[in-house]
Amino acid sequence: MRNLKKLAAIGMAMAMTMSFFTGCSYEGKTLADALSKKVTSSEFKTEIGLRFTADNLSAEEKEGVTQIIPMINGSKLTMTGKVNESSDGKTGKLQSDVTVKSGSMPMDMNMSIWADTNLENDKTVVKEIIKVPSMLEQQMNGKQYLVLDSKTMQGDSTSVDFDKISTVSEDMQKKLSAVVTNSIMNFNPGFKFVTDRGYKNIKVPEGTKQVHVFQVKLDDKGFKQLVKYASSNLVNNKDARDFLKDYIITVMQFSNLNPEELKTSLAEVEKSFADFEKGLPEFNKQMNKTLSAFDAVPLVGAKGIVIEYAIDRAGYIVNEKGNIDLVFDSAKFIPVVQNLNGTSTTAEPNKITGVYNLGIDFDTTNFNINKNVEIKLPEVNEQNSIKFEDLMKEPEAKKTAIINTIAAR
Repeated sequence: MRNLKKLAAIGMAMAMTMSFFTGCSYEGKTLADALSKKVTSSEFKTEIGLRFTADNLSAEEKEGVTQIIPMINGSKLTMTGKVNESSDGKTGKLQSDVTVKSGSMPMDMNMSIWADTNLENDKTVVKEIIKVPSMLEQQMNGKQYLVLDSKTMQGDSTSVDFDKISTVSEDMQKKLSAVVTNSIMNFNPGFKFVTDRGYKNIKVPEGTKQVHVFQVKLDDKGFKQLVKYASSNLVNNKDARDFLKDYIITVMQFSNLNPEELKTSLAEVEKSFADFEKGLPEFNKQMNKTLSAFDAVPLVGAKGIVIEYAIDRAGYIVNEKGNIDLVFDSAKFIPVVQNLNGTSTTAEPNKITGVYNLGIDFDTTNFNINKNVEIKLPEVNEQNSIKFEDLMKEPEAKKTAIINTIAAR
């Protein structure tokens, strides 16, 4: 159930974010349709690279930053994999190979992940297998795999009414779709940031495809303007608030709360939303004050935020690439935060003066969309794997090192 809630929450956040990066224009509507088009199976390859620089450092910053720069600058994450789920969403599989290259590491870190979700005797069963990096095999007594199985980790707590979940999930998806559609049609930040870049041919593993390219482009000023408008648009959108309240109530109804606790929790939700409605004018005032306080503080770097989406003839996004350049000018950022918090002081000058620039370059290709994508989990046994619950019985230092490395994936 925890996994279902997590996936649903992520899906809701992605859908709402998607509406922010579109508009009522032809370009925005076309891109929104492609982003929301259902994919039940596909293969993918993603590459993410990092660029990091630091200037105008104080003496206190230099020692630590000079060690961090080689670790971050030139780092690269590569992910390849497959996803496959049934049309009704009741079963699904994921397989992914991950490679992490750090500028300061002598060798790459490789790991693989498999996940399988299905029904067994009316229970939702989630099994995840992780092939750990070779550097961790010794700490795992030479075993390659870590196994997380909801059947052994949670016992009978995974029993759920899946038919009810499916019905409720479908209803929530329809409500969300209506909210997003309405938001898209009425979304107008006052400037255009989605442009039609025309048609071109690109190479994908399946061959050469003709695609229609749309570009999202924002500089520092445009990003702040979009954030202000999107924040106000979302906060003051009654349909969005009603959907969020319905969603929270639905999640609570599927929780393990007893009837009295559920009644109390539902009453608290109703009161919270009612109080928010009453305080909305003041909330808007404070939100605008906070966002406007950063008008003179750079947040987006020189290259800006640029994302290109390549849509094939079937309406699916087959490539997404671009860059996100962020800047943290501590001499300008920190005083604004202190002033907003009421903690600013002139008695002790700010000792942090560095200007930090982080660039993120990414390129994702999706192929074999909605085709027969087969995923086979590796065979695991006592000789080559360790169960997560058994790992928890290991000495604290040992299990912490293993979990921290895996979590970094």
